[in-house]
Amino acid sequence: MSWRGCMRRSWAAFQTLMHRRRQHHSHQPSARDMGKRVRVLRKQRGLTQAEVAVGAGMPQGSMSRLERGDYDDIGGKALLGLARALRVKPQTLLPERTPRPRTGGGLPA
Repeated sequence: MSWRGCMRRSWAAFQTLMHRRRQHHSHQPSARDMGKRVRVLRKQRGLTQAEVAVGAGMPQGSMSRLERGDYDDIGGKALLGLARALRVKPQTLLPERTPRPRTGGGLPA
């Protein structure tokens, strides 16, 4: 196989992998919900993605991925930076927690 053919195969495999990752991440409601919250807050304040990204100390591309819900795991430092840039409490950005149903792990009656 030629070098060019090998590169085409590698690129196709990479694109397939990235498509699968996007599908997997798109089913994570917490990432999507957080992205929606960030976008709504940003627009309410009349800020651009770049302005919020600078204020949060993160690249603009990461900000874009976050708003789309493609951001897998946001660290504490980034969360605090976003909250500061959007002038909200960090808890405002976090997804609402729903209590897990108990499954028989309690004390006996």
